[in-house]
Amino acid sequence: MAKASGKPLPTCRLSRIRKRTGRCYELALKGVLQAPEWILVHGEVRGPEGQRIGHAWLEGPSSDTVYDTVCDAVCSREAYLTHFAGVELARYTCKEASANVVQQSHYGPWR
Repeated sequence: MAKASGKPLPTCRLSRIRKRTGRCYELALKGVLQAPEWILVHGEVRGPEGQRIGHAWLEGPSSDTVYDTVCDAVCSREAYLTHFAGVELARYTCKEASANVVQQSHYGPWR
């Protein structure tokens, strides 16, 4: 996965975040609020020790580009899902994500 600085920067990129680990749901929500044309995805990925963990990422308007707010990296959807053994569980537009965070009083997941 390429760091965001290697390609044109996505509109959803959160550039001034220092501590990213463990904040995927919060940061992905902030990214979709900043760039409503992106889609917020909740799913599962392979964690650092091979275990399955809940995770959130953003997909671009064409659904071919992924921005991972924790890694601060951009890549193709296919490469992202392959590299992290990603499984999509839910997709949210900016409007849907905003409604969920208000209704449920947390960043996610909202299953």
